[in-house]
Amino acid sequence: MLRMQILNTVYRTLRESNRPHTPAKLADVCDLTESQVRSALEYLEQRGLVTKTEEEYRAVPQTWDRVTPVVQFGAWVPRQILRPFFQGRNNR
Repeated sequence: MLRMQILNTVYRTLRESNRPHTPAKLADVCDLTESQVRSALEYLEQRGLVTKTEEEYRAVPQTWDRVTPVVQFGAWVPRQILRPFFQGRNNR
């Protein structure tokens, strides 16, 4: 649960900022340790939510703005419903 709070804090801070931040600066702003911020930034970068330029990170703007989670859920549901059919076909 703590990990999710750290991820949310780091991502929200980057998203609300208009300029990129270094991990040290983010640690000061978020009141976290630099190792916690670096770990969160690595995860967020793998998920495509932040981009890294040299030693600074910036949040990637969301395509659908505030309805992005709804759109992602709408795309997720059919994949989950059809998954057993595709797995069964691949196991033959």
